[in-house]
Amino acid sequence: MPNSHWDDPEDLAVRPHFKRFKTLGFQLSVAYLLLFGVGAYTLFASVPQFFPFNILVSWDLFLLVGYGFTLLGWVIHKTRKGASWRYFVQTPDLYCLSLMFLVLSVPSLTTIVLWLRVFFDLSMRLLQMWMGQMALSFVRRHPSLVLVLSFLVMILIGTGLLLLPHATVDGNGAPFLVALFTMTSAICVTGLTVVDTGSYFSLFGQVVILLGFQMGALAIMILSSLIALFVGGLLRSSRRGRLRKLLDVSDSDSLRRFVFAVCIATIVIELIGAVVLFFAWRTEIPHWGTRAWWSVFHAVSAFCNAGFALPSDSLAGWLDSSGVLLLLSGLIILGGLGFAILSDVIDQALQWWRDPFSLWKHLHIQTRMILLATVLLNGVGMIFLLFFEFDGVFVDLTVPQKVLSSWIHSVTLRTAGLTVVPMDDLSASSVVFSCVAMFIGAAPGSTAGGIKITTAVVVLLSLRAMLRGREDVQVMGSSIPTLIVYRSMCITFFGAGFLFLALIVLMQSQDIAFERLLFEGFSAFGTVGLSMGVTPQLDAVGRLLIIFLMFVGRIGPLTLALAIGEKRSQAAYKYPTGDVAVG
Repeated sequence: MPNSHWDDPEDLAVRPHFKRFKTLGFQLSVAYLLLFGVGAYTLFASVPQFFPFNILVSWDLFLLVGYGFTLLGWVIHKTRKGASWRYFVQTPDLYCLSLMFLVLSVPSLTTIVLWLRVFFDLSMRLLQMWMGQMALSFVRRHPSLVLVLSFLVMILIGTGLLLLPHATVDGNGAPFLVALFTMTSAICVTGLTVVDTGSYFSLFGQVVILLGFQMGALAIMILSSLIALFVGGLLRSSRRGRLRKLLDVSDSDSLRRFVFAVCIATIVIELIGAVVLFFAWRTEIPHWGTRAWWSVFHAVSAFCNAGFALPSDSLAGWLDSSGVLLLLSGLIILGGLGFAILSDVIDQALQWWRDPFSLWKHLHIQTRMILLATVLLNGVGMIFLLFFEFDGVFVDLTVPQKVLSSWIHSVTLRTAGLTVVPMDDLSASSVVFSCVAMFIGAAPGSTAGGIKITTAVVVLLSLRAMLRGREDVQVMGSSIPTLIVYRSMCITFFGAGFLFLALIVLMQSQDIAFERLLFEGFSAFGTVGLSMGVTPQLDAVGRLLIIFLMFVGRIGPLTLALAIGEKRSQAAYKYPTGDVAVG
């Protein structure tokens, strides 16, 4: 009989991995310590002449070259031992080296990236050697709490980076509340800002913000898988199923491949969008360096549904460039669909390309639900906004521009936040419709927020089943499990109830019109990023409330769904039935 819970067979299977981890990459660990010391010395001591012969032009280049040669030696060593290319694809250091190369032009950012990578690596090694079993057991038992803490850590790290003097144009660094608000908005891929991103933050600050919403967009889908890979390495099948619910991936046996497929697909899609934008803006932005940065920033922002833009008027300057706006709206839709949906469509298309008419019936039921709901919500939103704002905020536009603007706003209401016209003068009808659309959001397992399309569809289908007198909820020839219906109801009422309470406090503390605060609250909770000019007017209390709304709106519904799965249990007894009159 086991002496303690650490002797459980499930935990005994993990011990060989700790022993393997202690001896893995010893040479690389030594190089980490050396580079960590040099990086810290460079960042805080800043000695101008370390190399007497001035061989390298900057400290960042020295670190990049040293790190690259270290990794090259490690790759050669592993290759001689028979490691395959898949082993190297799953190595975080290769991605870290690529990121350091991309940010080489930003002073000190390469040092910071390497510093954070080394800090993370050393922390994981210490945890596994000294507290490995305890940490792994905690992750297995409380994945939702780990999710919340991970987001908090990312927000705090990003806030600290924006406090640095070279994060702002004036060289003083952002005030704490401004940095906290901006990084919460970035990590939660919201897009609400209290300062102008393009003019207030330097290139370093803008890169930090981009990395923030890139990490935040992917963290919901892959964070638990990364914990399983880099902290423990093993999860039993029941836990994989729990993580599958979090990630919304049908194949629970391929979490490892899914994580890296997500990363590669993200880079490819964003790179394609950035390249197209680079050539599309060749006349508007003549300087190739500025054009390249703007292309990357806005392509990543659109795909991540982040809502950040470098111009102060968002996308209004490209209202005549229909190709650019349609490209950005396409990136927003792709990001809002999610990787599970995209992979299902691609896989089925490759299998049934000879018979395209049978493709639809072979798609997963969730894929069909999301595709239909996306087309319906985008189309209805476009018609609705075009009808109510034809002589409203679109009054000064031509008819083609009005159609394009209504389409862009219908798409961005699904948590993207990029605009082509100001939101200050929206009609009351458009405000109400916008709040509903922002509350629904986009697909689960995507870069978007809200309660998610499938949640709203299940709630509506359960209402239809009740009106028809049916006990089961049916859709497309399938019955939805009762647990999914209960979970959808719980997420919907949790979101509505929390938003209701937060709006009451917000309206009591701020002297701003009701419809503007209502729009701001729904935008923050849905992680949309649209604003009717309220965000810069908020005082400290109002900004803290919006920060809390963005954080809860990003992880709240999903964490609640995961927590419900954790606490699922069957009672050993059952109460007698009691009839209650309702209605």
